[in-house]
Amino acid sequence: MWTVFFAILCMVLVMVKFVNWLAGLASVHSSPSDHYVLITGCDSGFGRCLARRLDNVGYRVFGACLTPGAVEELKLTSRHLLPFVMDVTKDDDIEKAFTLITSALPENRGLWAVVNNAGITGPIGAAEWLSRTDFLAPLQVNVLGMTQVTKKFLPLIRRERGRVVNTTSVLGRVAVGPAPYVVSKYAAVGFTEILRRELAPQGVTVHSIEPGAYATNITNSDLMQQSMQQTLAAAPPDVRRYYGNRYADKLMETVELMNRFLTGTNLEEVVDAYLHALTSRRPLSRYVVGWNGNIVFRTLWMMPSWVTDLLVRAVFPAPSGQ
Repeated sequence: MWTVFFAILCMVLVMVKFVNWLAGLASVHSSPSDHYVLITGCDSGFGRCLARRLDNVGYRVFGACLTPGAVEELKLTSRHLLPFVMDVTKDDDIEKAFTLITSALPENRGLWAVVNNAGITGPIGAAEWLSRTDFLAPLQVNVLGMTQVTKKFLPLIRRERGRVVNTTSVLGRVAVGPAPYVVSKYAAVGFTEILRRELAPQGVTVHSIEPGAYATNITNSDLMQQSMQQTLAAAPPDVRRYYGNRYADKLMETVELMNRFLTGTNLEEVVDAYLHALTSRRPLSRYVVGWNGNIVFRTLWMMPSWVTDLLVRAVFPAPSGQ
């Protein structure tokens, strides 16, 4: 009897999953050209790929870049894509962007979505090496930039009953990586969760894109090595002695090994998740993207903490002072 019951239950669950999958394939817009999307962090990586993909399928895209050079490159995409300079850590830049976008929108129209993609890794190194400023750097971009951009443009999103899509990370679920980056991503996940629940009664949906490790500037080994050397050199002398001369080299070897075997190269997988969150009639609340995110990192955060701790400690080096 129980066997039959569980078999029927499994069949129902599979059917529900299948129906949801089919519903997710349907696009919410028959005329994308009538809808406007703001994307931050379009200089490279996911942001640039998404801006070009959305432009290609017909959406009107406002692409926020940090540098003028990136703006000029993005201008080559099409005449419908409007790139501009905006540093998400500067309120004046956000105000200027708001003025630019409101003047470009048709009368009585708003934004279908804001994609908070801008992000940085921040300083690399053991938490004990790092200063208050080191922790503030990724918080300013990855969290406070996200909050301030969302707050400023929320009235325009609410006008369209649109969407907020935030780039978080699998490292916002399991703490394996540089402390400032992990702390910022845990905070970004928290903000996204709160926002989703607050805005649901207002007709605005909020979605989190949680990529695993991908080959972008955030996982660039040369930049990570340079940052690690700088943070170690800035650490107090007694801290440097305790960790020893070889610790940074061993840590970097571990990071490079993980990058070699865990880093995905197909950025389009992440762009597909963004596109689904932006265009599907049945978008998900959270998108964990990539085989490493769904197998390696998901396994780590689902295990008991003591098991995860043992596995992580087995991979990373210990200071020579121990």
